[in-house]
Amino acid sequence: MKNRLVLLFMWFLTLSATAQSISNKFILQLKPGTNLEDAQVKLQNFGQIKWIDRSYRIVSVTVQNENAETFSKVPVLVLLKNLDFVQTAQKTNKLEKRVVPNDKLYPNQQYLHYLNVEKVWNVKQGGVDAYGDTIVVAIIDDGIDTSHKDLIPNLWHNYSETPWNGVDDDENGYIDDYFGWNGGDEDNRTFNDVSAMDGHGTSVAGIVGARGNDDSGIAGMNWNVKLMAIHCFATDDVDFEAGILRSMIYAIRMKELYVSSNKAKGANVVAINMSIGIDNGLPEDAPIWCSLYDSLGRAGIISITAVTNKNVDVDAVGDIPTRCPSKFIVTVAACDYSDQHVSSGYSTTYVDLASYGKSVYTSIVVNKNPANPYKYSNGTSYASPQVAGGIALLESVACKKFLDLKKANFDSAMSLYKLWLDSSTVRNSNLKDFTLFGGRFDANGMYEEMMKWCNTGGNDDLLSEGSNNAVIVAPNPINGNTVQLTNFTKGIVNYNLFDIQGRIVKSWKSSERNVAVDIPHFTSGLYILNWSSSTGEWGSSRIELTK
Repeated sequence: MKNRLVLLFMWFLTLSATAQSISNKFILQLKPGTNLEDAQVKLQNFGQIKWIDRSYRIVSVTVQNENAETFSKVPVLVLLKNLDFVQTAQKTNKLEKRVVPNDKLYPNQQYLHYLNVEKVWNVKQGGVDAYGDTIVVAIIDDGIDTSHKDLIPNLWHNYSETPWNGVDDDENGYIDDYFGWNGGDEDNRTFNDVSAMDGHGTSVAGIVGARGNDDSGIAGMNWNVKLMAIHCFATDDVDFEAGILRSMIYAIRMKELYVSSNKAKGANVVAINMSIGIDNGLPEDAPIWCSLYDSLGRAGIISITAVTNKNVDVDAVGDIPTRCPSKFIVTVAACDYSDQHVSSGYSTTYVDLASYGKSVYTSIVVNKNPANPYKYSNGTSYASPQVAGGIALLESVACKKFLDLKKANFDSAMSLYKLWLDSSTVRNSNLKDFTLFGGRFDANGMYEEMMKWCNTGGNDDLLSEGSNNAVIVAPNPINGNTVQLTNFTKGIVNYNLFDIQGRIVKSWKSSERNVAVDIPHFTSGLYILNWSSSTGEWGSSRIELTK
């Protein structure tokens, strides 16, 4: 607990030049095919070994004395990286929750009105999607108070697990994970002394999904969503980054299990909210952490993260996970109720948009104020779950065509998410210089952008009913950098390739029978090829690119 308190006090320290790391702790990801037992024996020459996750080949190494002469004055990190079975290695980073002290009060939950979420509630209040699948948001934080009256109805339960019987009933590798998992302590206690000390995760959970319209307490962005508690902080270990990695992997596994079991097990995790990060961190400081966002995306999970509360240019000084290169992340800064930027990291490249991070009324741990377990809070920690909750709310009103696209190709679905966020952002001159989209999140605006796409059939308007068999694309799906097609028409053919937003991304002409067109810089996703020949033939083909 002493180490925990040190981290909490660090919120108030001045900004240092680089990310703060723990000098004698390292995290390694081993190469595929490595014999784990052999690797463990070799790594024990460096110090104490602890596996973070064997299937992901991630291991923690604690060196007793990094400056020991046995290392011949070569930095330990260099030695570890040069081992032939190591894919990547890093120092373990210290983490900071994205929270700052309270400021003056505003009317309770004023942010809900300004986000225009009430207009979406007129259609639906969250809960299930068009296929009847329960919508789950994973809260990777310090746990959720399972006794809070506004959260109890919306807590996710693993009904494939018989609680507290000491058996892994659903065979997912986690024993008694009934409310979720504690990646920090590697057990099922999703609410413990660490959770009660600060209550950060409980406050985040209230914004995403406190039960609404129940005549008491507050309402979350979703009235009926399910909240999966994933506790990432260890009780007595400063090696918190390992807990982060295990927590992210738990969310991935539960979503993959949901799909592989045909919805019988696991959870339909739509999004994660992670209001935790590394001030001044760069991707090279946390390569394994950053890579897991792509793994989440491949599983069909969007990650909503909070930028640092330090008023700094993250382009210059860094921030993790803001600077992680994954396309599956949406990063949120803080603004006030005048849509003006308030103390938080900024970037017109890495920070997507802002949401309200000043005087946000939400739930707190019950034992802090049993008579009225709510308070006003400030910081990006409370802006981020507004966006996570909003995206989960949109999942409940999304058309089946979009849900099908998410399942078939999440790359394309993510492109649409970003497009709708950009198009619906409430822009102003102040936030233009602090965020990529130049403004603040608007739940109803994003809903309307989604409905435009759904009501026009997505890209179906690009698909014509011409003689599609006159131009054949094969192979399709394409796994590479070349579109290969065979043309059975006569004369010159005009080709236009559209992306999922309906934009022309490549055009060419050819009269050749066999045509090969290079697309080296195209990202994975769905595309539409429209063509028309000089003889009057025309048609379309749907192309899937899976790089």
